[in-house]
Order: sequence, then C-alpha cells, then structure tokens
Amino acid sequence: MSDNQKGRPAEDESGATFPSGITHHAQDTTEIYARAAPIYWAAGWRGILPIPPRSKAIKIKGWTGHNGIDPSYADIRTWLETQGASNIALRLPPDVICLDVDHYGTKTGGDTLAEAEKRWGALPPTVRSTSRMCEISGIRLYRVPSGTTLAEAKLPGGGVEIVQHAHRYAVVWPSVHPSGDTYRWLDHGALYYDAGWVPSPAELPDLPARWLQALRVDAGPDLSGVHVDVDARMSTMPGGDPDTTVTSVLYGAVHALLAPGAARHTTALRSVGHLLRLGERGHPGVAKALDALGRVFVLTVSADGSRSPGMASAEWRRLCTGTGIHARIAADPSPKWADLEADLLKLGFLL
Repeated sequence: MSDNQKGRPAEDESGATFPSGITHHAQDTTEIYARAAPIYWAAGWRGILPIPPRSKAIKIKGWTGHNGIDPSYADIRTWLETQGASNIALRLPPDVICLDVDHYGTKTGGDTLAEAEKRWGALPPTVRSTSRMCEISGIRLYRVPSGTTLAEAKLPGGGVEIVQHAHRYAVVWPSVHPSGDTYRWLDHGALYYDAGWVPSPAELPDLPARWLQALRVDAGPDLSGVHVDVDARMSTMPGGDPDTTVTSVLYGAVHALLAPGAARHTTALRSVGHLLRLGERGHPGVAKALDALGRVFVLTVSADGSRSPGMASAEWRRLCTGTGIHARIAADPSPKWADLEADLLKLGFLL
C-alpha cells in the first residue's frame, strides 16, 4: 500500500485528538449506496446490499443467510436508483470470513482475541472496518477455503462474532452507524485508508491453519435442496406450559445470557436451536419458552445502548426464524419410536 493511501495522525476540525495511530478523514455521508456500491463491485465484491440509512438492520429479504443469493449487477443498479441513500452491507463470499471484535464498555472481545492468539498463533495483518475511534474494535477480514463454516462458540470468550457467507453480514464504509459515526477501512497499523479505497476479497490474507482447525464446524447433514416453510414450522411449535426438559433449557439459557461478558448472540442462537429441536421432538411449551427467552435477550443486549430495543427485537426474530437452523433440523429429523420399532421388528428383536 502506498503512503498516499493512508491517513496521517491528526486532529479533526474541532481539535479533538484520536487514539495513537488513528487518524480522521472528512467523510461524504450523502448517497452512500449510490456512490460506493460500484466501487465495491469493481473490487470484486458481489453481495453488496442496501440497509436503511443510519441502521445496521437489513430490511430486504432473500439475500442473506443459508438460502440467500447474491444480487446481479442489474439488482444493484436498481438499488442505486431506488435506495441510493442507504448504508452498505456486504454478504461475504463463501471464501471470506470476518472476526467482529467488540471491545468497549462491558464487552471484552479484545481479551478473547488475545487469548485465542495465545492458543492458535498470531493472526496475520489484515484490513479492519469500524465506526469506532478504537484500536481494537472492528471487523477483521480473512480468506478461508470456500464453503468453510466456523463456530464462534469455540472461541475462548465473548465479544467476538464470526461473520460468514451463510450467517450475518458486514456493514462497511461509507455507512453511518446509528450513533452518527462513519464506518471506515483501517490497515493493521490502525491508520485509515483514504475515502474511496476498499479492499479486494482476492487480496485478503488467509486465516491460519491452526485457527481453521480450532474453529471449523464438523460437517453436518447435507442441506442442499432442503427448503422449509419457517412460518409454518413456528406456528406448529407445541403449545401449553413447558415441561421439565424445556424449562431446564430455558433456565440455563437465561443464566447464560445474564452472565458478565456473555457472547449473547451466540448463546441465544445455541439456545434457540436447542429449544426448536425439543419442539420438533414434541416437547410442550416451546413457544412460551422462546417468548420468555426473547424478552430476556432484548433486555440484555439493549442494556448497554449498542442496540435499541427495536433492533434487539428484530435480531431475536431473525434468530428464531433463520432458514439455516430450521433446514438443519428438517434435514436431520429426530428418530421416532414408531420407525425404530418397525426396524427392530424387521430384524426380529421385538416379539
């Protein structure tokens, strides 16, 4: 990278100084999507999606998650004309992941990252996207073998989320955070790149092999061609009061969410999956348990001001209705006693 691509340590127009190594550039925050989407396309990105101005919550459906598709350039041209003022989100390609580190307030993602590097080795220098004047927080981008799925639950602590092709998306320059701060690209030395520069996915460094080995998710059922009606599945969740099994899972999930430094999104996702599996097995009270857990989730994740209650509620709905988790359950259904009994009878084990 040439010197003229980086900013230099400086004060902003108000005279405020920033942490060592971090510099400030004036940013044009008008027509964000219309100006920047073509730049990302030219750099090799394809999942270039509009988000409402000053928001992190995507509204258009069908473009993210397990069953999402990448837009064509014709789709993007339409959004340039109809949603030009929107923020920009990147749905990552199958061979790129982000480590989204939050290290502020009660969030300790920097400590988690440091411990992970002790265990699996130092991460290579890479670019970082952030809206914060902070030398730690932000999303760090790496290449992985195409189709790799990583589990953030395997990280040694909270405050770090893994963004990948089938899960989440990255909000990037020149989007404006709900707080009013602008997202920018930084190099590994925490210097800002000039406005207009974006990274190329082909030039990102590889996630080290030890990190891959530690975080990779074991292959699960084949989800290709598995399509589920999520609304129908949710509407048929067993009613009534939770039985002892459902209550136990709910109790553990609530305590996990309330624990200091908890990785709340990951904890909630794991608990939702557990409860949905219990519902698939016929346990009563799953709908009530999900409702109760959702109330706790909204309160805990919005308590520090990082999300509004409305944003937290929308995040909870996505956790419960994500096609990936429902497709996985549909592709790997729990065994039924009638089926097992029939198999045993065929083998002569039951009289």
